[in-house]
Amino acid sequence: MKYFNHMFTDDDILTLTCTLTALPLIHMDGVSETQQSINDACCKSALEKLINHQTDIIPNETKVIAVSIVAADMILKGELEVDSSIRELFVPYRFSINRLRPIFEEILI
Repeated sequence: MKYFNHMFTDDDILTLTCTLTALPLIHMDGVSETQQSINDACCKSALEKLINHQTDIIPNETKVIAVSIVAADMILKGELEVDSSIRELFVPYRFSINRLRPIFEEILI
C-alpha cells in the first residue's frame, strides 16, 4: 500500500462519518462474509479514531476510508445502485466527497 498522510479537517471528518457509517449497508459483489466482517470492524475503528482526532490510522482503516469515499461518489453519480435512502445520506456531502475522492482513490490504485 502507498504511504498515506492527510490532515483531516472537521469537514473531512463529518463527511467520513457519513461514508464510513453507510459503507456496511452497501452490498459489494465478491466480498466474503469474513472480509465483510473485517471491513465493518475497520469502519468502526476508523470512525472512532477520526471522531477522537487520533492519527494512528492503520492501513486497513485507510483502505476502508478510501473505499467509502469512492463508493459514495459512485452512488452519487449513479454508477453503483443502492437504496435511495442510502444515496440521500451522501447528498449533503457531495462537494466534500468530490474533493476527497482523488486524494483517497490513489490508495486503491
